[in-house]
Order: sequence, then C-alpha cells, then structure tokens
Amino acid sequence: MILFYMFMKTMPHGMTEKAEFHKNNIDYLVETYLSTICNRKEIYAVTETEQILLIVQNENELPRNAMLLDDSEDKDLWIECQRAAGTVLQQLLLKNALIQKENMEKMLEKAGSWMEQKQRFSYVKEIKKKQGCCKKVFKDKRMEGYDFREINLADSIFINCSLVGANFSYVNLENAIFINCDLEDAVFYKAQTANAGVIQGTYKYIKQIGDWTDEKEKIFYSAKK
Repeated sequence: MILFYMFMKTMPHGMTEKAEFHKNNIDYLVETYLSTICNRKEIYAVTETEQILLIVQNENELPRNAMLLDDSEDKDLWIECQRAAGTVLQQLLLKNALIQKENMEKMLEKAGSWMEQKQRFSYVKEIKKKQGCCKKVFKDKRMEGYDFREINLADSIFINCSLVGANFSYVNLENAIFINCDLEDAVFYKAQTANAGVIQGTYKYIKQIGDWTDEKEKIFYSAKK
C-alpha cells in the first residue's frame, strides 16, 4: 500500500534533493513539480518496504509514466501504483496546460496593450500631420475612424472633412467648428463641446453639438445633409 509520495530532483551538479508529500495532497505535489527547474525529476510511491518510480522526466522532455514497463510480483500494489501514476501524470499535464494558457493570455494582453498604445500614438502623429499651418485647421482631410481622444481640439476648425466613425470621446472641443463635414456615426461621448457647432450648406446654418455627458449610453451624432 502506498504511504506517501516522494519527489526527487537532480540538480546540474549531480546532487539530489527529496521532498515528501501526503498521498492525498497531489495538487501540492504537482505545483512543486511544475515549479521546479532541474536536470531530472522523479516521483516515487513509497510503501513500507520499497520506493516505486511512478513518473520520470529528463531535461527538455515531457514527463512520462514509468509504471508502464513495471512488472511487479505484487499485482495489487502494481495496480495501485499504476493508477497513482496515471492520476499524477494527468494532473501534471492538465495543470501545465492551464499554466501555458494563462501565460499566453498574459502575453496577448500585454501585446494588445502595446499595440493599442502604438495605434493611439500613430493616430496622434497622423492627426498632427493633417493639421494646417496654424495647427488648428483641418481642410479637405479624410479621417474616417480616427481616434482623437489624445488631442486637444479646442478652437479647431474642420472644413470639408470626412470624419465618419471618428472617436471624439472625452475630447476638448470647446469653440470647435465643423464646416460641411461628414460626421456620420462620429462619437462625442463625454466630449467638452461648449460653444462647438456644425455649419452645413451655403446658408452656414450653425447647429450646436451640445454637452453630451450621459454615462448610461454612448451618444452618436449624424450630420444632416
């Protein structure tokens, strides 16, 4: 009968270290195993008279069931150890897969954050390129879907610009004027729009954008032709 498990690791200099684990505490055994970096790892089942190798893993290899080749005279003990080896190996593989998934998600999250910052920086750079000589005028520019959230647009003038789907959320648009611009599906959520307006057509009719600050929903504005 198995009394407990023993985890043995072999270090690069050839020295070995051992640790004992209760047979009902496989989770801690698996965590210790996976967090250990060494040349060789072994898990044994310890009985009253012997130590039986269950799992073995050499450096740069996957863990494997060492009981597959065992032919013990004690069939009941062999069956118990075979089941134990299968259970431990299954937990090792499942836990390792979970760790790999979590690491991948962290990498993707980090990459996504980096790409978002890069994308925003690119928008800022591109928007500044499209500004006129006075740095407050945009004339005849195509800026569909542009993200203006990091740009101060107070006192800016947009003339004949395509701004379909542009994002002006939280942007300072005080005293900004949009002259004959396409603002379909543009987003002005919580933008500062005091005295901002839209001029459409030959009569230069000014329509106030208004202070849209409703936190319960996003506000979209579609210019009337």
